[in-house]
Amino acid sequence: MDEHDRALCEHYGKMLGLEPGWEVSRVELSTQMMKLELGVEWVNAGAICAECGKTCTPHDLAPERRWRHLDAMGFETQIVSRSPRANCGEHEIHQMKVPWAGKHSRFTLAFEALAIKVLQACRSVKPACDLLKINWDAAPEIMKRAVKRGDERRVLDQLKAVGLDEKSFQRGQSSVSVMVDLERGAPRVLDVCDGRKKEDAIKLLKKVPEPVRGRGRGSGNGPQRAPPGHRGGGALESRGRV
Repeated sequence: MDEHDRALCEHYGKMLGLEPGWEVSRVELSTQMMKLELGVEWVNAGAICAECGKTCTPHDLAPERRWRHLDAMGFETQIVSRSPRANCGEHEIHQMKVPWAGKHSRFTLAFEALAIKVLQACRSVKPACDLLKINWDAAPEIMKRAVKRGDERRVLDQLKAVGLDEKSFQRGQSSVSVMVDLERGAPRVLDVCDGRKKEDAIKLLKKVPEPVRGRGRGSGNGPQRAPPGHRGGGALESRGRV
């Protein structure tokens, strides 16, 4: 690798924000196809176990995988890598996690974050897929992974007050119940379930940890009329202290 290629690899490594141990080893640009391919390698001696995080002896390299990344100056960008497999004495052989993507995903975390914003801004999935240049089946998988990441970051043990509301769609043919955190400046959605019956509300409230529910109390006022300007789907909103 000459000095120019080395500088180019370092440039894209900085753009990717790679963690220590990962380096861009090659850059391939096709002006005809408008595509950019970045080869990334693990350069450290040991391999990290995906289960316990310990540095172990490398076993071998996993088959090559590709991840769609954010476009660079209009060029469709892909990261290509063969991740090491760690030989852990406790957890046996496992493939190392890559820092730029979630497990089983063919898209980087940065691309999926952009995809969620585009999906939220579009009125339907199809125009979002067209803008992102992804197929129809990829969109729901991206949304599922985003919801899972949000659930993993969600902290419910500090809840003080929640609100229950209903949202209707498909011209009122379908409804969902929504539980939100009322203690924040802008209500934060905590969970959603199908239906708008009493048992659906109970199902949502059971998502609140038992210790939190145990130390709380109800508002005593029952369902209250939603405040002016409320954009919920129903006329009433249930409010209660947990």
